[in-house]
Amino acid sequence: MTNYLHRFFYLFMAACFALMAKAQDYSYAHYDVQDGLAGANVYAIYQDPQKFLWFGTETGVSRFDGTHFKNFTTADGLPDNEILEIYGDDEGRVWLVPFKKTICYYYKGKIYNQQNDSVLQKIHIRSNVLSVCTDKYKNTWILEEKGLFLITPQKQIHFYEQINNHPLNGSLFIGLNSEKELILQWEDQIYTYRNNRFTFLFSIDYPTEYRGFKNIHISGDYIVWRSGKNTSCAQSLSSNKIHCFEYPANGLRFSSPGNGTIAISSTSGVSIYNPTSKKQEYYFLKKLSVSKVLIDHEGGWWFTTLGDGVYQLLSTEYKNYKPWKEGSNQEIFSLSMIENKILMGTNFGRILYTDHFNNTGTISFPATVADKYNRITCLAKLPSGKVLVGSDEKLALLNTNLQLEQITSISSVKSIYYVNDDSVFIATSVDTRMISLKDIKQFKKIWDERSTAVCLYKGTLFVGTLNGLYHLPVGKNPVYMGEYDTLFTRRISSMVVSKDTTLWVATYDGGIVGMKKGQVRDTLTAKEGLTSNICRNLIINNNVLWVGTDKGVSRIDLNVKPYRVTPFTVSDGLLSNQVNAIYKDNDTVFVACQEGITYFDITKVFNTSQCNLEITNVYQAAEELPVQDKYVFKHDQNNFKIDFVGISFKSTGDITYQYKLAGLDTIMKTTKENTLEFLSLPPGNYELQLVAINKFGVKSGLKKIAIIINPAFYQTKWFLILTVLASAVTTLLLVLLYNQYKRRKREKEQITTKRITELEQMALRAQMNPHFIFNCLNSIQQFVYDKDIHTANRFISGFAKLVRQTLDNSSKSTISIADEVEYLNSYLTLEKIRFENKFDYHITVDPAIKQEEYKIPVMLLQPYVENSIRHGIRYKKDGLGQINIHFTAEGNFIHCSIEDNGIGREKAKELKSRQHIEYQSKGMLLTRERVEAINKNMHDKISIQVIDLKKENGEAAGTKILMHFPISLVQNS
Repeated sequence: MTNYLHRFFYLFMAACFALMAKAQDYSYAHYDVQDGLAGANVYAIYQDPQKFLWFGTETGVSRFDGTHFKNFTTADGLPDNEILEIYGDDEGRVWLVPFKKTICYYYKGKIYNQQNDSVLQKIHIRSNVLSVCTDKYKNTWILEEKGLFLITPQKQIHFYEQINNHPLNGSLFIGLNSEKELILQWEDQIYTYRNNRFTFLFSIDYPTEYRGFKNIHISGDYIVWRSGKNTSCAQSLSSNKIHCFEYPANGLRFSSPGNGTIAISSTSGVSIYNPTSKKQEYYFLKKLSVSKVLIDHEGGWWFTTLGDGVYQLLSTEYKNYKPWKEGSNQEIFSLSMIENKILMGTNFGRILYTDHFNNTGTISFPATVADKYNRITCLAKLPSGKVLVGSDEKLALLNTNLQLEQITSISSVKSIYYVNDDSVFIATSVDTRMISLKDIKQFKKIWDERSTAVCLYKGTLFVGTLNGLYHLPVGKNPVYMGEYDTLFTRRISSMVVSKDTTLWVATYDGGIVGMKKGQVRDTLTAKEGLTSNICRNLIINNNVLWVGTDKGVSRIDLNVKPYRVTPFTVSDGLLSNQVNAIYKDNDTVFVACQEGITYFDITKVFNTSQCNLEITNVYQAAEELPVQDKYVFKHDQNNFKIDFVGISFKSTGDITYQYKLAGLDTIMKTTKENTLEFLSLPPGNYELQLVAINKFGVKSGLKKIAIIINPAFYQTKWFLILTVLASAVTTLLLVLLYNQYKRRKREKEQITTKRITELEQMALRAQMNPHFIFNCLNSIQQFVYDKDIHTANRFISGFAKLVRQTLDNSSKSTISIADEVEYLNSYLTLEKIRFENKFDYHITVDPAIKQEEYKIPVMLLQPYVENSIRHGIRYKKDGLGQINIHFTAEGNFIHCSIEDNGIGREKAKELKSRQHIEYQSKGMLLTRERVEAINKNMHDKISIQVIDLKKENGEAAGTKILMHFPISLVQNS
């Protein structure tokens, strides 16, 4: 009897294992003619540098941006609609190989063929083109069935009809090695192109009956070929090592997905072989005839098929596990883990478990309750390692040995909340109760009505019901939260608490609500990016919310503001959008639905995501313009439209755009549309700034486009200024006519006063000029008398220059500081000669002073300089005389100091003759009168200070003159 029981047990377990023994599978997105693809038979695929995908079909070429297909046919310049191969080069050209004896390429919005391209016109193709590639020397190679064309970077054409006296026909193939050097296969011989010639590398064992374009492939470090009916060989180009692997009986061709692997396409799917590890890594689409495979820039897989369009696998990270056959009435309702085993709560009172989806098994409640209505609705993992199991009829503990303990009856369990090692709260279809973990049959009823969720928040209990949310404060009556906010009147499905002590409440038709300190702080709905407002379950991990809805999963990162919401749906790889449960273990996310489980590593999904932004079309009114960085339009060409696209295939079209038209907008705006239109832009200089953001929050580079709208003549500044001036002048004239009589007398008085002042200044300058001339002539006379002809000539030249400067300055009211410095230099040079180098001088100007712009009254400084020489330096007996003139800027004044180390004023008075005293007193008096006359019309006055310099013993050390010019005077003179 015991043997029969054992045999029955093993048969039962074998049946369960057979039920579970379903291979892991993937979810694919499918694109066909109905989606915009040019044709169902797809032969070729290529991704260009802008990240667009190109598909060669029987009825044209399709370019795909992740959302829209743009198709090209013979109407756009293709020589033939059937495109067999697509290649790219370093210059950004996309080469298209038609099903006829010709070649063409796409470049910057236009297709170039042998009719409209001068270089291609020189190529005389005699047979079908097989492939195109560009090597590291920027040579473009075009292989046809009877030879090889070379287009050099200088656009020269060479045709190789034979190599080493052997005609190039039969089996031919070209590719690039890892150094981007050309590798040529001809029959069983392998050549490389180096130093402008072909060099033989080695021969391969390539049976004649299998030689053909589709039975060999060269990419990176490997050359792969079919070596037998069911065998293939791969040989390293660097080490020459060879190994063999299986070739499918219904194989079609080899291709390179782009990650160093080899794809072997067949009429029953495609296998991916890694020649480095010598292993088959994947096998995809076993029921389809696959022609080529490509891995895009985000790591997504693309498969072209013969007759069934294109399939996309966003990532091999999304793995699907189906524990039963299609059509089964079983379903997964809950998830958890115990040690390293995944637990799946299903109906029929069963818990399925699997060890990394390899070894599988089942755990069942007693047969009396193991029916389809006894769903395992909750699997709550406890800190002890055990799992509390709740179903429609039973409650039990599952120990680490996968054995059920303390089975007890209970109404349908909806939610479990762990309190401590002794107790948990459980929401059921009839009440909310506290259960003792030591004896789960012992409980205390907390809420005597149907509940859907339970959560302990800040020491008090919150209960979710079909009618909304209730707060159960200790020792007080329940509080209906719906009275405070209508959001809490909705059906509650789940609750969690985030690390900032926000209570997050999932509702069944209103999204999720965040409550803190009794107030609603956040509301997240489909408008904010949730896949749906019907939230079925909610978990939190590392302060990230995971929300399962009827339309997929939403990941909400609470660590950033605004919260980043990332959706996951069947388009990403989920088995179904109807999510029953979510569980997260470290970086792996498990999503349960009716069909089974989808699981993926979230870090690998996020880390490979990229986003590229491309401008596709630009229009001015109805005219299409070339895409460029700057546009200049006339005033009546102010309607501007731009089409763009963010390329992120992993985002499955979920792209957000931010833009700003600088010059019109001040902040970035957000849109989901990929077209912007600006109507009736006013004249001005604008810059369109545009960025794309994919659903993972990855931003593209910022695109900038300058837009200049030139104004009409009546909108130009000069026209507006003239108009304003004309209006102002007209108004002014009217006002002047009205006040003419009243102002006339006052204006005449002002003009008279000003004129008198100018005449006085000019008279004073005229009185001073003879004094300069007299001194200079006296000096010349002295040199002639001494017969110093050379010095006399120098002095006469200097005197002529000084006279010219004096005459020029005498007609001016003001002189620039630069000219004043030059004049003083001329004067001091003459005096230095006349006094036989008895003194030296220095003139310095503060760099902050604008010498050419700042002006001072003319002939104010020279009398003081002359005074320093004649009465200070002249009688100095010991040492060299020194005169220092400094211009400095400080505050609202320009300061000029004239300092000498002469005998001082007191001793000079003792030595002067009466004639000198009278003359000098007159000169100083004239200067003071000029200053007083100038100060009459000035708010800020010119001031003069005379300082007697003394040595430490009290002896005279010279004289210092300080003159202070208001900045308002020197700037406005």
